[in-house]
Amino acid sequence: MSRVLLIYHNALFAHSIRIALRTASRIHLVGELEDWTRVEAEIARLAPDVILVEEDEEAATDAVLGVLRARQSPWRVVALRLDETTMHIWSGAGKVLQKPQDLYNALRAVPRQQRKNLHTARRATLARGGR
Repeated sequence: MSRVLLIYHNALFAHSIRIALRTASRIHLVGELEDWTRVEAEIARLAPDVILVEEDEEAATDAVLGVLRARQSPWRVVALRLDETTMHIWSGAGKVLQKPQDLYNALRAVPRQQRKNLHTARRATLARGGR
């Protein structure tokens, strides 16, 4: 089961994602957030596997994506624009959406062992005084 947190600006975007995920097996929308100032608190509270961000040209989006991408964390970040057919996954590499299954595949959870390895690597980095 993949637990997804949706962060958005546009209500139409959020509605579209809700509709798309209703039929997606093993993907569960655990929360929605329009208040971008609460992102870190909601991530800590909900512990999602995937964070789906509505990407746009606003400074709030850039700031949140910058913070999320800078962390070595157990979740995957997927940024998707309402006006394009390209989504950007954690590494920043663009991937063209050709069918709904492409979005569902991007929202699948990182396997548990891979999440555990990321946590272990992060703790080791912090223990050495790194960020």
